[in-house]
Amino acid sequence: MEVAPVPDPLFVGATPLIPAPPESELVLRRSARCLGRPRLPVYAEPEEPKQSAGRRGRPKKKRDEENQDPAPQVAAKVPRKTAKVEPKERKPMPDDALGTGKSAKLRVKETLRAFNSHYLHLVQEEQKRAQAVIQEIAAKGAAKNKDGKKGGEGEAKEKRPSKRPDLKAITKMQENNSFLYTEKVLGPIPGIDVGDQFYSRAEMVVLGIHSHWLNGIDYMGMKYQEKKEYENFTFPMATCIVMSGIYEDDLDKADEIIYTGQGGNDLLGNHRQIGSQQLNRGNLALKNSKDNGNLIRVIRGHVAKNSYTGKIYTYDGLYKVVDDWVQKGVQGHVVYKYKLKRLEGQPSLTTTEVRFTRAEAPRKISELPGLVCDDISGGQENIPIPATNVVDDPPVPPSGITNS
Repeated sequence: MEVAPVPDPLFVGATPLIPAPPESELVLRRSARCLGRPRLPVYAEPEEPKQSAGRRGRPKKKRDEENQDPAPQVAAKVPRKTAKVEPKERKPMPDDALGTGKSAKLRVKETLRAFNSHYLHLVQEEQKRAQAVIQEIAAKGAAKNKDGKKGGEGEAKEKRPSKRPDLKAITKMQENNSFLYTEKVLGPIPGIDVGDQFYSRAEMVVLGIHSHWLNGIDYMGMKYQEKKEYENFTFPMATCIVMSGIYEDDLDKADEIIYTGQGGNDLLGNHRQIGSQQLNRGNLALKNSKDNGNLIRVIRGHVAKNSYTGKIYTYDGLYKVVDDWVQKGVQGHVVYKYKLKRLEGQPSLTTTEVRFTRAEAPRKISELPGLVCDDISGGQENIPIPATNVVDDPPVPPSGITNS
């Protein structure tokens, strides 16, 4: 059964925009749910009328396009010939003595960064190695106790392992040629300013500011006398000293130092002088530096809890050796002494004077530095009152004072 279309009341009598097609083209939409509801008629879209040809048998639109001005032709891109630019020679920084193109400060930071990287890695290795040795010693001791053997008096006790990752880091950087300066430098080090601090002697070794991790006097050996720039100097020649309270005969007055030569002290014990010194190595180098008039770098070491070595070292500038002499020290042994004065025009010191590490509470009055009188009370007091003079050299008692 055919269903006749029912128009919507809103469109009754309205002229359709598009003429109604024949009945054969009429399409009705009805779903199963709304068979009883009339729907709007949907007409098929009429085809676009074809454009009539013009007089010449071509469409008008195509003729209009031909009458327009032709588009300008774009020439094909030709690659430009560029002249080959030669790389410019790298200009060194004003303070770049090595010609690397980097500032001296940057090279110092890079060297310290490399050292710290090696150090942190080797700390773990040294910890494992020491732990293995300790376990081996403990196993040997347990085996002896199990067998019922007791160590005799002549039997040497097993030495516990020492951990020195700082020295191994020095060796590693030396193998890689990573030192800032492979040869010793006289005078100031580029990139290191007065007041710069270091956490260990190993850091100073890789930077070249002080080239020995133990000795207090760094000096140039005889091989340097073959160099042309040092032909007028006497060798060995000192370059740097470290004051860290090791020698009890040292006297630090900031801009003026009384420095004791090396040798003869008990490094592993109480640091007191146990023998006489000899005029060789660093002692001879400081004497020659007085004759040469060369500058000496001075570094002061102080106790610091925030340092992994327990000390912090501060570069305090340049000094000159102005005098040297030989005398008997506090312990009665022969020691070599040198007076150094700080050059003027340098930044002010930021560190305090260095004192002997074991001299805070001397056991005897005779151990006091600059002692001029054992008891100024003349025995009238139960406890003797000593008098010292650390200003004059040699120390002398004040004049015009008498005991009443």
